[in-house]
Amino acid sequence: TVTRMYFIHVFILPVIVTTLIIIHLFIVWVQGIAEPH
Repeated sequence: TVTRMYFIHVFILPVIVTTLIIIHLFIVWVQGIAEPH
């Protein structure tokens, strides 16, 4: 059970972090196009 939870966290956490980074970059990219500096 502990091993299963460990592997679930090891697999899911990077996916969540990567998704958040992609969403963040996408928002920054869209805002950059909408409001060029």
